[in-house]
Amino acid sequence: MKRNALEWAILVVSLTAILGVVAFLVFETISDGGRPAEVDATADPSRAEDTASGWLVPIRVYNDGGSAAIGIVVEVTATIGGVEEVSELTVDVLAGGSEVELKAGFSGAPNGALVVRIVGLETP
Repeated sequence: MKRNALEWAILVVSLTAILGVVAFLVFETISDGGRPAEVDATADPSRAEDTASGWLVPIRVYNDGGSAAIGIVVEVTATIGGVEEVSELTVDVLAGGSEVELKAGFSGAPNGALVVRIVGLETP
């Protein structure tokens, strides 16, 4: 069976695309795969919401490393009416170079600054 020019063109384009994807994946593995997870978190009280169930503050958890992190536990502490409240958040999996936004809940608006810290995480 003889192939026409269109079949040859589709074959060449398909092979080029497959080789490009494989080359990209190899490059990403070599360049970022060796770096450990670098997880941190920040609060954005300026975007907090007052809801019927309490005060919700956005917390951005990000991983600037090359490896994934699993079971990240974030603790957010705030003082509300002279009483210290703690909100604990968990991120199941966070890939390298990615981020997620969570919301920490409190009974009311914090009187001062929020303290955000990573309590623990696991690297595969």
